[in-house]
Amino acid sequence: MITRSGRQPLSDCDIILCPPNIVHCFDTRNDRSVILDFFIRVTTFDTAFFQLLNRNDYLSTVFSNALYNSEGSYVLWHCREDQQLQELVLSSFTEWLQKPKYSEQMLEANILKFFILLMREHEEQAEFSIPHVDSTDSVFQSLHNYMLIHCQTITLSALSTQFGYSDRQVIRILKKNTGKGFSELLQDIRMNKAIQMLKNPSMSIPQISKMLGFSSLSYFQHVFKKTFSFTPEAFQKRVADLHSDPHIRIPE
Repeated sequence: MITRSGRQPLSDCDIILCPPNIVHCFDTRNDRSVILDFFIRVTTFDTAFFQLLNRNDYLSTVFSNALYNSEGSYVLWHCREDQQLQELVLSSFTEWLQKPKYSEQMLEANILKFFILLMREHEEQAEFSIPHVDSTDSVFQSLHNYMLIHCQTITLSALSTQFGYSDRQVIRILKKNTGKGFSELLQDIRMNKAIQMLKNPSMSIPQISKMLGFSSLSYFQHVFKKTFSFTPEAFQKRVADLHSDPHIRIPE
């Protein structure tokens, strides 16, 4: 796969989930290769996965991060031996191609089943791109990926325990690569996600606050305003006003 930031090599039966802001294309020198590129409307995604996006688990965080992250991140899974997923993908393609009765409903059901099976069987194999972090430190990459996935509930002690380090060692690794400690980096991750999620008019501010792990709506509003100098409500209004005035700029 080719993106503006470079090339991502792919193997047979790889699955890659990209957010809407990634400009990409595929290139292969094998004439026998079959590449299927599925486009899912944001509104369809939110409707199909509304219950998943509100659950406090790995799956909901992966989807919200991949869909709303502004930095061009994507999630990659290697599923070479998964015959069930392969058959479901081909079945969905056939459904789209032939368009039988109720094909749209069947496709939505297939997509939901596909991602649930993907996470059930390949949750631990997910690979995240994080181009906004300029680091080749594999330990830091692992720590940062884990924070991205679990930003709703992660604590410093839980992160340290997960990777077998002391709290002091984790803080040292984070500061070496970002110049920030655990709490500051976690807040950056949450605020970045908040900005992207607030651009979706179907998501309420209380819902976003809960998904990002804030103890209360008022605390989320306080942190947001302190970070950006305006409230979540003001930002949502700015996004809505953008439709009537294209010269209004909103944070990316």
